[in-house]
Amino acid sequence: MPNDAPIRNISTNSSNLGVPGAARSSPTNSTTSPRRKRLPTGSQHEMLQSMPEDEVGDDLSSMASDLEDDEEEWDPRDESSWKLTPLELSKVIQELRQRRLPAIEVSKMIIRSVIVHYSHQPNVIHIPAPEVGSRFVVVGDLHGHFGDLRHLLEDHGEPSPGPKGAVRFLFNGDFVDRGTWGPEVLLLLYALKIKYPSAVFLNRGNHEDQSQNQLPDNGFVHSHCTRAFGAEALPMYYLMRRSFKELPLCHVIGNEIFVVHGGLPMDPIVTLHDINAVDRRHDVPIKHCALMGYPKGQKVVARKDLTGKDGEKIFKGSKGRLFERVRKSNDAIVRFSGNSQDEVVVQIFGAPELEEEIDIIYSSEKERLRQRQHRIFVSLLWSDPVAKPNMRGPSKRGAGAFFDSKVTQEFLKVNKLKVLLRSHEKRQEGAVLEILGLFGGTCQLQRVDPAQFPVMCLVSRQDLLGPSGRRRVKRLKEVLRVADLCDALVNQRGTKQPWNFGSQMIAGPWWN
Repeated sequence: MPNDAPIRNISTNSSNLGVPGAARSSPTNSTTSPRRKRLPTGSQHEMLQSMPEDEVGDDLSSMASDLEDDEEEWDPRDESSWKLTPLELSKVIQELRQRRLPAIEVSKMIIRSVIVHYSHQPNVIHIPAPEVGSRFVVVGDLHGHFGDLRHLLEDHGEPSPGPKGAVRFLFNGDFVDRGTWGPEVLLLLYALKIKYPSAVFLNRGNHEDQSQNQLPDNGFVHSHCTRAFGAEALPMYYLMRRSFKELPLCHVIGNEIFVVHGGLPMDPIVTLHDINAVDRRHDVPIKHCALMGYPKGQKVVARKDLTGKDGEKIFKGSKGRLFERVRKSNDAIVRFSGNSQDEVVVQIFGAPELEEEIDIIYSSEKERLRQRQHRIFVSLLWSDPVAKPNMRGPSKRGAGAFFDSKVTQEFLKVNKLKVLLRSHEKRQEGAVLEILGLFGGTCQLQRVDPAQFPVMCLVSRQDLLGPSGRRRVKRLKEVLRVADLCDALVNQRGTKQPWNFGSQMIAGPWWN
C-alpha cells in the first residue's frame, strides 16, 4: 500500500445489544406475522442449483418484507418460537463446542433469536473503546473451519462483557462456505451472540449470501447443510439465509476503527450515514452493479466526441447503453443508438462522478440514490485495497472496487476515523507486517510505518495454506509471533484519551 494509505484486514461480525452508545435503527415490521411459501422441490430445486452467480439478488421486489416467502411460518411476537432460557443456551453452547449439533427445532430457535435481535440494529454498529485490562479479539474469515474457532475460544477464553477483564470478539464475516463445518460454526457464533450480546459481534461477509452459498465449489447449501440437517437442509438454509440479511455491514470501535469485511466503493464522500441508509435486508445486489459498478444496459450519454470501433464518429450528447466489460480490464463497450448499433470502447471508473467519457443517466433522483446504495452495499462486502493509484477502479472480481489510499484517506477524514480494518482476500505478501499498524501505534516491524499505513488486512486461512492445502508452517509461526506483539501497540497514541488497554487484534486462523 502507498505511504499515505490507512487500511487493515480482518473478518468479524458484530451486534450491539447491550453496548452503550450503540446506534439503533427503527425496527422492521416485527408486529406482523411472517408468511412463507412452499419449499422448492423437483424442478424448482434444480433451478436453484443452476442459477448463475451474477443473477443472485436480482429480484429485489420483496426488499421491505420482514421475512422471505420461502421461510417456514413463525411469529416473532411469540417468544416461545425463538427464545431459549439461559440454562438451555448454556447447554447448547457446551454441545456445539464439542461439534455436536442441537435438535433441529433448537437450531431454528437459535437462528430466529439472531434474526429478532438484529431486526432492531443499524448497518453500522458502534462499540465503545475497550476498558483498561480488557481484550478485544478480531477474527478473520473462518469459512466453516470449526477447529480454528474452537482454538480461538480456548486460547482467549469465554466471551465476557466485563467490565473488568472483558473478553470481546468481533468476527468479520465469511463464517460459512468451503469448510465442511459451516453449520456448526454459524450456530456456535449465533449462540454465543445470544448469550453474550455485548461481548460477541458479527459482520456480514460476501459469503453470507445466496450467490456464494449455492455455488458447488463452496458447498454450503447442498453439501454442508445436507450433511448437518438431512431432510431439513433446505428449510434450515432458508432460515440461515434470512439471518444473513439481518447481519450488520460494519462496526466502529471506539469512534476510530472502522471494521468491514471488504472495503470501500469508488463513490466520493461516503459517510457512515450513507451506509446506514442502505437497505441490507436482502441478497447482495451484485447484478445491479455487475457491469463495473452499474447494471447491464445502464443509460449513458457521450460526454465528448468519441470514435467507434470501425472509425465512425460518435458525437457528444449521443445516447447509448453500457453493454459489456472488455475481459477484466477497466474498459466497457457502449452501444450508441443510430442507424446502426455503433459500439465504442470507453474507460469506466466505477462511479458517475468519476467518469470522463460518458455521463450516467438516471430516470429520477430516487433511481440515482438507489444505484449508489447498491454500489456501497456491494463494495462493503467485496472491495479490495490496491497499492497504486493506477490500479484503482472496478474490481476484477466482477463485484466491488479496487480502492487506493486516496479513497481510504477521504473516507476516514470525512467520518473522523483513524483506521480501516478488513479481511476478505488472500494476501500475497506483507499481510503479517500490515497487522502491526493497528490502533495507529508507533511500534514498527521491519519496513512498516503504521502512522502512514491506514489500511490493515488480516490474514485469512488461505494465506497459511499452500496450493495443495498443506499448512505453511513458517507463515503460521509468523502470524503467531505478530499476534503476540500486538499488545505492544497500546499506550502509543499520545492523545487526550489514549487507547490505554491490553487489547489484542488476532489475525486468524488457528489450528488444534
